[in-house]
Amino acid sequence: MSRVVLVTGGAKGIGLATAQLVKAEGADVIITSRSADKVTAAADSLSVNGIVCDVHTDDSFSSLFKACGHVDNVVCPTPCPSTGRSTPVGIERGRHPMAAKFRDAM
Repeated sequence: MSRVVLVTGGAKGIGLATAQLVKAEGADVIITSRSADKVTAAADSLSVNGIVCDVHTDDSFSSLFKACGHVDNVVCPTPCPSTGRSTPVGIERGRHPMAAKFRDAM
């Protein structure tokens, strides 16, 4: 049985490149995007599963794991944005929002 890898933001950019790489390595890949059109096009081109999901909302993120089933690895190539001016943050502050989402989704 191959590993199941979930790549958020997998319809373009770094997420798409990551999905291509892990697919080439033999993983079963699931990609997400906020855009149904983009995730469908990317999933079809890679022959992987695509799920519409906005990782910035707790309900959508939590529903994602119910839709995926078993997942071995999760790749989140971009952090969740915060509102307001963009300023540098330390690793602990940047890690916290995603860690809380994963904890709540499980």
